[in-house]
Amino acid sequence: MATVKLKIPESLADDPAVVTGIMYLENSRYRLTLRWSPRDDRDGVWRMDVADAAGVLRVAGVPLVLSEDVLAPFHYRGRRIMPGALRVTCDSDPATPDVRRDPGLRDLGRAARVEYVESTG
Repeated sequence: MATVKLKIPESLADDPAVVTGIMYLENSRYRLTLRWSPRDDRDGVWRMDVADAAGVLRVAGVPLVLSEDVLAPFHYRGRRIMPGALRVTCDSDPATPDVRRDPGLRDLGRAARVEYVESTG
C-alpha cells in the first residue's frame, strides 16, 4: 500500500486561485480541482472536485479538512472515484501547538498536505 503526495504549488499559498491538475492513481486518471470557499463556517475551507478521465464530474465540493479519508462518504458502487483514501493533514499553529486545525487560506502548498493512500484490494 503506497502513499502518493499530491503536488500542490507553493505559490497557491500566496495567490489562492483555482488549481486543476491530472493525477494517475491506481492505474486510472483523475482530474482534481482545488478552490478556496470563503463562505463556509469560520474563515472558509478548501474544496476539491474529482472528475474522471473523460472529464465527467464524479464528486464536487469535498471539504479538505483534517481527515484520514475525506472521500469516505463517497465510496460506494457507481460513484467511480479512486478506491483509496485521501488524507489531509496540517501543521499546528506555533502559538497553539496542541490544537489541530484544518488547512487555512494560505496553508495548501506549505503547512498542509494532501496524500492519497492506495487501496488494499
